[in-house]
Amino acid sequence: MNPLIIKESKFAAIVDWLSRKLFKQETLGISLLFLIFLRVNKNKDEADDTLTHELIHWEQKKETWIWYPVIYGIDYLIGLIRHKSFVLAKYRVRFEQEADQFENDRSYIASRSCYRWKSYEI
Repeated sequence: MNPLIIKESKFAAIVDWLSRKLFKQETLGISLLFLIFLRVNKNKDEADDTLTHELIHWEQKKETWIWYPVIYGIDYLIGLIRHKSFVLAKYRVRFEQEADQFENDRSYIASRSCYRWKSYEI
């Protein structure tokens, strides 16, 4: 099963607006359940990076199923305690580290080993 990709999503635009207001950072895409919402983006390379990033999250979700948000939340809380920063805590989530590292490698998903995110430290 592949995710349903919704481009130029108003939902992604709202999430981006909230992210900028609350965390002072940009959000170009978000994946929820089997859906990937992408914000309008004029820069093709950045749009491709965002899609790859979200597809990596899709692979992680297929591995962890309903545990994805639990693991994400635990990683985030540990990162928040360790680093005392909401923004840094998000970047230290193991799922995010893998997706950030390989978002510009279009061939990564095809060669990705299962549970690769476990090799990262919070």
